[in-house]
Amino acid sequence: MVNGLLCKQGPQVRFLYPPPIKELAMEIRKLMKAEPRIETGVTQFGSDWPGVFLRGDNAFMLANKLRNIIRDHSIDIHNDPELKSIIDLLESCNVNKSHE
Repeated sequence: MVNGLLCKQGPQVRFLYPPPIKELAMEIRKLMKAEPRIETGVTQFGSDWPGVFLRGDNAFMLANKLRNIIRDHSIDIHNDPELKSIIDLLESCNVNKSHE
């Protein structure tokens, strides 16, 4: 890692911005009911930085699409821990899937 922006993996060097995600909150954090209902999109809490909020059904459908792209292009996600972490996070929103 050079200056937190370049990552060398084998013969490849990738530009990373922002730097790799170190930890993702995988547990479900339950907040008070939002009125009106929050839809998928950019959301800001108080004076914190805006972030992207994905409704659960949108999140796990996006994870499924990403897995299909990975499969169709023979991408090994074990060589890309950030991508795997994002897919795992998106899939964690599926209340119909058992969480380990």
